[in-house]
Amino acid sequence: MAHLIGEMFYVGVVPWHHLGKRLTTRPGLDEAMRAGGLNWTVSTKPLALALAQEIPSYVPQRVAVVRDDRGAGEVGRVLGVVHPGYRLLQNRAGLEIFDELLGGGKYETGGYLRQGEVIWLQAALRKPIQVRKNDKLKTFLLFSNSHDGSRPIDIRLTTVRVVCNNTLSLATRSRELGTFFRRGHNLSLGALKDEAKAFFKQMLEEQTAQQEIIRKMSNTRCDDAAFGRFLATLVPDPKAPANLASNLALAQAYETRLQTAQAARAAIREIRKHGCRQRLTDQPVPPGDGSWWGALNAVTAWVDHVQTVEGSAYAHQLFGAGDTLKSLAYARIQAELTAPGR
Repeated sequence: MAHLIGEMFYVGVVPWHHLGKRLTTRPGLDEAMRAGGLNWTVSTKPLALALAQEIPSYVPQRVAVVRDDRGAGEVGRVLGVVHPGYRLLQNRAGLEIFDELLGGGKYETGGYLRQGEVIWLQAALRKPIQVRKNDKLKTFLLFSNSHDGSRPIDIRLTTVRVVCNNTLSLATRSRELGTFFRRGHNLSLGALKDEAKAFFKQMLEEQTAQQEIIRKMSNTRCDDAAFGRFLATLVPDPKAPANLASNLALAQAYETRLQTAQAARAAIREIRKHGCRQRLTDQPVPPGDGSWWGALNAVTAWVDHVQTVEGSAYAHQLFGAGDTLKSLAYARIQAELTAPGR
């Protein structure tokens, strides 16, 4: 399953891929869970090393997280190995908290990756972010959780730029901005619900501030020299190892990483000048306009429509390294525009 999608649903045209079950109308929570294959629970089981003709040796410092709907020996039963203090968050319990924040959501997409290690659900918010007259961002709230210990409970504000279907998670590195909720698996359900409600209230208040930040990006010039410096810090050349000259394999690996970074920067510069084509629809993505907003969209367009990745492009763009790169680009441009003297 190279695409990493276990089960999922979507409504309308999905900008990332063509997998999953298509629904004609946005479902409520119960239907979203059914369509996304999320109606199952997890539990923990003790771990033991069991070799033939040996007494099992138990591993008390770790437990296995298993899907309760899959039997012993069934593929995909074990989702991960965690410490005994890890608090499980059942799919329904977490998604009911999410649904309550939205006042009963109507959902755009949801499902799970691989065998259920990561689950997600996404709903549209009513108010878009208006950048310019003909340039707006549809806003969404995304809930995700892992059952393998790989990521925390996460609720974030995400956007899709209407003119080109680029996706962006806003300010995911700045919890104080009110668009980022991330908690480890150590809270009670009641505490998690209270903190999620406080986050959601703050996020709605901060959405106007986010719009002003993006408008400042769109109204501030970014010349070629500034864009080059920005790219050099965002996608830097790897540091050469000290023993490069004496180790051929190391030298070849370094040269590959160097070429990859250089090719990425060249591709992003090309998109900024000439645009590209959307990955699935082949519709045009417009070039940048010489502003920092155009610079940001060159990065997001490269991740969403041009970059080649192993596995699921959807997971890469919304949960993985692609999302991290886009968020880092947003944060660095924001820092550039709020620096003293601006």
